Amino acid sequence: MIRIKGDAGIEEAKQLMGDIKEEFDRIIKSQQCSLVVNDIDTFGQRVLYAKVKPNPIDIYDNIYAMVQNRLGMGKNISSTNRFQSIPHMTIVKVSRPVARLRNSKYLPSSLYEKFRGSNFGVQPLNNLKLCLIDAETGCDGFYETIQSLNFN
Repeated sequence: MIRIKGDAGIEEAKQLMGDIKEEFDRIIKSQQCSLVVNDIDTFGQRVLYAKVKPNPIDIYDNIYAMVQNRLGMGKNISSTNRFQSIPHMTIVKVSRPVARLRNSKYLPSSLYEKFRGSNFGVQPLNNLKLCLIDAETGCDGFYETIQSLNFN
């Protein structure tokens, strides 16, 4: 996740995406990379997610390091990563309004325990999206995408 400060930050983030496209494309074309999605876990029992294991891991590590390095050069954008990077696919999370309605911010483990160890499939790594997570989602439920890089 990155912090973007105002319209200048959005423009800077778009520029970053343009700047990394060629390098990202080169990394992806040098060796196919896929994302293996299996097993589940939670972030503090508030977010249920499927574990994503990049294959090969060094491709993901190179891309992650490249993006973090570029973010370090920004004036109006910065990384908010205070924790170890955990590639994941969010399945469900308890929002603040739902937590208030339920009087609990936690997901009952009985709802997901039987899915531990499940295999959800493999996704080729073929795009990178810059999304606004505090914006309204589209009709498909996905975040508003302000820049997308696609690779063949």
